[in-house]
Amino acid sequence: MTSKAPEWWTDIERVSQEVAERVEMSNLRTMKCALYATGDHEARFVDVEIDRGYEEKPRPVDLDINPWLHKSGIDDNQVIPIDRSTVTVTRFPKDSGTAIMPESYVIFYSREDEDYGSRNKINRAIEAIAGVKTRVWGNVLVCKFMPHEGSRLLPVEYADLKLIDCIVAAYAVDYGLDQREFE
Repeated sequence: MTSKAPEWWTDIERVSQEVAERVEMSNLRTMKCALYATGDHEARFVDVEIDRGYEEKPRPVDLDINPWLHKSGIDDNQVIPIDRSTVTVTRFPKDSGTAIMPESYVIFYSREDEDYGSRNKINRAIEAIAGVKTRVWGNVLVCKFMPHEGSRLLPVEYADLKLIDCIVAAYAVDYGLDQREFE
């Protein structure tokens, strides 16, 4: 007996396939990022397209994050206001005066107060890593960059995941990714 894959899994697989096809057809580059999907229980690696013209030294702002943050996926033309839907992490814990990291991270997330169409689901992956009930809506995407090299992107690697989990959990619980006011 075969069971049907959960909807969130097939959506991730569908978007991954669509991104791969678009990258191949258009000769684009990608960057490996960490995705915390609403129905998952941990982060997974995904390839995120780099906008054309920024292939040599891509920065976080050069990533096409739309397919990963919107329920309608790759075909969505919605503009994400990244100045209000991102958190840049250059030190961790946030309040530490000297714990500046050699590599930094950007957390991209869906804001529930933006008009993204239908309501996002609670992010269960973040609840799982935070160990507490949170109210983070929609998918969360994390990229890595070098702050002292023009914000040049680096691929997220398996060795980064424990630190990224800690950062995302802290930001979900203490620093504003939690959006209880939109319940």
